[in-house]
Amino acid sequence: MRSALLSWLFLVRLSALRGLGLVSACSVAAAVFATTQRGAPWRGDLVWTIDWLSVGFVICGPLVAGAAALDVGRMARSTLHLEGIWPWRSPGLGVAIGHASLACIGHLVGLAAALIMSLPPVGDPFAWLAVLVQLLLLVLFVSLGAAVGRLTQPVLAGLVASSAVLLLIYFFGSPSDQITILNMGQATLPRIGYAYHWTYLAAQAVIIVVLIVALWILRPASPTGSRHVGWGRMLVSVVLVVASVGLGLATTLSRLVPTGRPPTYCGAVQTRPVCYYPEHARVSDGFSETLWAIVEMTEHSDYRGLLPQRFAEVSQTWAPTDPETAPFVLGDEQLTGGPPDVTAILQGIVEPVHCAQLATDALPSERYGVDLQGLVSTWESVVTEDTSMLVGDPMSAEEALALRDQFATCSYPYFTEPS
Repeated sequence: MRSALLSWLFLVRLSALRGLGLVSACSVAAAVFATTQRGAPWRGDLVWTIDWLSVGFVICGPLVAGAAALDVGRMARSTLHLEGIWPWRSPGLGVAIGHASLACIGHLVGLAAALIMSLPPVGDPFAWLAVLVQLLLLVLFVSLGAAVGRLTQPVLAGLVASSAVLLLIYFFGSPSDQITILNMGQATLPRIGYAYHWTYLAAQAVIIVVLIVALWILRPASPTGSRHVGWGRMLVSVVLVVASVGLGLATTLSRLVPTGRPPTYCGAVQTRPVCYYPEHARVSDGFSETLWAIVEMTEHSDYRGLLPQRFAEVSQTWAPTDPETAPFVLGDEQLTGGPPDVTAILQGIVEPVHCAQLATDALPSERYGVDLQGLVSTWESVVTEDTSMLVGDPMSAEEALALRDQFATCSYPYFTEPS
């Protein structure tokens, strides 16, 4: 027994050493996605950091599945007659554990590096569960590769396993209102204002574990070295897969839940309060400098009445309801260190997105668009002292203030085209 155990552990170690190059490639791929794509705008946002890193699974998933299939398929030539014994004594399981261990370690190293870059100031109590699901998905990819390797020839097994993972990610990796098995987040939008739904993640983890078990049930049962799987094992495996996937798709649940959290990192620009989300404190100084210039130039003009009393950053789940509080959004360009867009800031201050008239299916009227752009361009010409961006004739201070008040009180009569 001791000799058999030592031999099995040696197989795990040997498989891990053989997979070092693969894991290095996966780690590099994840690091490239995390540090170079779009300038890493996720920094500071814990949920966004974790979800962003899973984009690398599109590369790592097929790689680890294909490598596991190739190694298990090679070994099955001489050890296939042993696959029918208990799974924890299976040589194929030893190979799979070696690959899965290194893949998970590589992912954790990449995640740790991303979190060091991110340094998120706000936590999430179920972030660990999201990471656990990502690790289980790597184990699932390896298990799928091992199953294919046991049932087909080595080279063909690698191609089939890699292609199968790519197809599964394509069909079952997109966010939806159901529990999609391979939903890893893959965030392209900020996650501020959202938190992980622990029930969704726990159910997803259970389903993934069931799928892993189902894949390991698919083992040749013949002691003669045949790759044939008994009908009983195949039936049990199919039932587990269909039941778990079907249960997930039949359950209406969201992976993220809105928190409605307002911004709490506050300062002031010439006595006017400005609040940011703590996750974006790293870019607040540059944005406040632009706000300072806007306030400074407007205060010394006839258009000072356009200025709000307060400024507040908005998220996907929170926006100020006070008409004297101007909302603003920090886009990818600002989150990657780019200069703030004066036009976007001014439009965010005056645009009446809170008005019910604009929340209908009716298209905004052409006159509304012209008036909005005229107001914004007039104000921008005051701030920048550049009249080249004016849309039409500049508005007088009285016209601009009257239009601003109509937008603020939703009394503007031309929001939509008359029916």
